[in-house]
Amino acid sequence: QSGHVRLFEGEEPDFFRNAAGISRQAAVAAHDPVAGDDNADRIVPYGTAYSDVDNGSVIVLPDASTGTVAIAINMFKVPPTMGLLMADLGIGPALGGWLMTVPTVTGLVLALPSGGLTDRFGPKKVGLFAILSAAVGSLIGSFAPNIELLLFSRFVEGLSFALIGVAVPAIIAMWFSPEKSGAPMAIWSGWVPIGMLAIFTGANLFIAADDPGTWTNVWWLSTALLVAAAVLYLVFVKAPDGYAAEDAPKISLVAGM
Repeated sequence: QSGHVRLFEGEEPDFFRNAAGISRQAAVAAHDPVAGDDNADRIVPYGTAYSDVDNGSVIVLPDASTGTVAIAINMFKVPPTMGLLMADLGIGPALGGWLMTVPTVTGLVLALPSGGLTDRFGPKKVGLFAILSAAVGSLIGSFAPNIELLLFSRFVEGLSFALIGVAVPAIIAMWFSPEKSGAPMAIWSGWVPIGMLAIFTGANLFIAADDPGTWTNVWWLSTALLVAAAVLYLVFVKAPDGYAAEDAPKISLVAGM
C-alpha cells in the first residue's frame, strides 16, 4: 500500500525483535491504531531509532541520565568532605578510606547479579530502585553520629552504583536500534566524570572549613538531588509503544546472569 515499506518478506528475523519478543512491525501497528491491521505491513527502517516511532526518547534519555549523574554525585561526595568527616567523627585516614571502599565493593559484588535482576524485573524498576537506594542511604548518612552507621549507609548507597549501570543501557537499547545507539550511549557514558566534576567543584559551596559538622550539608544536598531524579525517572522514563513488559518472558536470575 502507498506509504508502506516492506524490507523483508515474511517474519522479521529474531534480532529485530525487542526484549518482549515483539517485532518492530507489531510495535508500529500498536503505535498507530488508526491504520488498523493494514499498519502491520509498515516497517520502520532497521537503521532507524525507536524515537522515530515515538519521540518520547527525547525525554527519556535526559531523565535517565539525570538519575545516573545524581548517583555519581552521591558516590563521590566523600573525597571533598574527607577532612571534615575525619575531624567530626574522630577517625583517621585509614578508616575514612573505607567510606569509598564499602560502596565500591558492594557495587562490584552486585555487578553480575544486576544483569539478571534487570532481565527479571525490567530496567525501569531496577533503575528506580537504584536511585531510591542511593537516596535512602544518603538520608541515613545525614543523621549518622558515628562512623559505624555512616559505613552502613554507604553500603546501602553502593547498591545503586552497579544497578544503574545496567538499567540505563537497557533502556537506551529499548529506544534505539543498534545502528543508532552510539550517540545516546556516548551521551550517557559521561555520567561518572560529570558527577565527579559537579560534586568536587560544588561541595565547597555547602561546607565550611572551620565547621566540621557541615559535611552533612553535602549529604542533604545529595539526598535532595536523588529524590528529584527519582521523581523524574518515575514520571518520564518508560518503554516505547509496543514494549509490553507484561509480555516479556520471565527468566530466572541465574539465567539472566
